[in-house]
Amino acid sequence: MTAEIVIMNKSAIAMAADSAATLTNNKVYNGFNKLFQLSNNPPIGIMIYGNADCNNIPMEILIKEFRKKIKDKNLEKISDFGKELMDFLKTKCENFCDSDSYYFSIVRNIFNNFQNYFLRYLQENDDKCKFLDYLDKKYPENKFHFDVDVDEIQFKDFDDIIKNMFRRGLAFDLFKQEDRDRAYRILRKFFIFNILLNYTGIVIAGIDCEELYPSYLSYHVLGLINDKFIYKINEEVVINDKNPAHISPFAQSDVVETYLKGINSKNQKTILKYIQNFLNDFPEEMINIFEESEILDVPNINKLKESIDKIKQPITARENDFKDLFNDLKDDNYSPILGSIEHVPKEDLSNMCESLIHLTSLKRKISYDVESVGGEIDVAIISKGDGFVWTKRKHYFDGDLNPQFFENRKV
Repeated sequence: MTAEIVIMNKSAIAMAADSAATLTNNKVYNGFNKLFQLSNNPPIGIMIYGNADCNNIPMEILIKEFRKKIKDKNLEKISDFGKELMDFLKTKCENFCDSDSYYFSIVRNIFNNFQNYFLRYLQENDDKCKFLDYLDKKYPENKFHFDVDVDEIQFKDFDDIIKNMFRRGLAFDLFKQEDRDRAYRILRKFFIFNILLNYTGIVIAGIDCEELYPSYLSYHVLGLINDKFIYKINEEVVINDKNPAHISPFAQSDVVETYLKGINSKNQKTILKYIQNFLNDFPEEMINIFEESEILDVPNINKLKESIDKIKQPITARENDFKDLFNDLKDDNYSPILGSIEHVPKEDLSNMCESLIHLTSLKRKISYDVESVGGEIDVAIISKGDGFVWTKRKHYFDGDLNPQFFENRKV
C-alpha cells in the first residue's frame, strides 16, 4: 500500500509519495520509487500506486523505458503522454509477460484469503447456508471495477481452483445439489471481482505546452487479460478560473480526507448507510409494535401496511436532507483550506504535500494497522517557468560515490 498526494494551484503542482510497499504476507519494505519525472518539456511527472507491477513487470522499469522511448516524440499534452503510455504498456505486456502464470498466482492468493473470509462470516452469522446469498448480494456484476464480461474471462486452472473449494469442504456442504451450479457462478464472480482490484494506479500530472495552468490524468490499469489490455481513465482535473486550486490524495486517502473534510468517505458511507437502514426500517417496526400491543385494530393495521410506501416518502426526503447536511459540513471544513491553497507559493505546496504524507504515516505507526505508509518521502514541484524540480528525493546509493550516474543522465 502507499500514500500519495497531488496539490495544484495556478502557479504550480506539487506531487509527493511515500516509499513503503506491502507484500502479500504483510511484510513492508521501505525504499520503493513511486514518483518519477516523465518529461521536462512539457514539464510532466508520474506517480504509481496500488499494484507496483503491470502483469508482473515492475512499473519502475516500464516507466523508465517509456521515458526513453518518448524522448524525441515531442508530445505536447498530458493526454498524449497517457495514450502513448497505455500503448507502450500493452506492447510490453504482450511481449514479456505470461498472463496465465500471473493471474494464477493472484487467484491462489484470493483462494487463501477466501478461507479467512468464510471463517469470519461464520463468526458473525449463525446461518451458514445464507453465505451464498450474502456473496451474491455483496458482489454484484454492475459494481465490478472494470467493465468486463464475466463469462468471457478465462484463466489457466481458474475453474479447477474454484471446484477445489468444494472439494476442500469450504462450500461443498453448504448447498444442495441443485444449488451447486449457482454456487459455482457466484464463487467465480467473487474471484473475478477481486482479480479486478489488482490494478495499478497511475497519475500523470503537469502542464501542457499550450496551457498556463496545471492538470492531471489518473488511470487504473489492470493489464493484459485474455489477450485484451484493460484500463480506464479514472479522473481528469484541470486548474482554471472556475477551479483555481485542487487537492487529491491517492491510495490510502482516509487520513488526508479526514484532515481536509472532517470525515473520510468510508466513515461517511457507513454513517449514511446506518441512517438509511434505520429510517427505512422504522415504519415497519412501529407497525409491528402497534400490531403486537393491539393499539390499532386489524383493519387499520392492514391499511398502514398497504400505505407503507407512501409513509416512507417523507423519510426518503429526510435522508436526502441529511446527505446534503453532511456535504455542507464537509464543504465548511474544506473550502477555507482550498481557498488558501489557491494563493500559496510553490515551496508551501511542497511542504504541505510532505506533511500530509507524514500525517498518514504517523496514523499507521501508532495504530494497530500494518505500517503500510512510511519510508522516505519523494516530493516534486512542477511549474511553467521552472519545469520539473525535485524538492526532496531519495537515492539507494551515495551520490558522491557514483558521479557516473548523474553524468549518464545528461546524455
